[in-house]
Amino acid sequence: MTITLADLKTLVGLQLGKPNVDETAHLVQDLGAESADILNIALAVEDKYHVSIAESEMSEIQSTADLYALIKRLKGEP
Repeated sequence: MTITLADLKTLVGLQLGKPNVDETAHLVQDLGAESADILNIALAVEDKYHVSIAESEMSEIQSTADLYALIKRLKGEP
């Protein structure tokens, strides 16, 4: 499945109960995500996009844009 930033923003918004997610918003500081939310986002991403995110990679994610870049890299997309 091809990933789009719009789809990922929707996925993150659904996980956090936020209707509008800016790709540059910090997941924790701006969107109020807690560790369980981050885990749920990671699991949803892994399931939807068929990737495996290492814990060390997830700890580097600060925003939806960061997560988008990680998924594209894991899928080998430019």
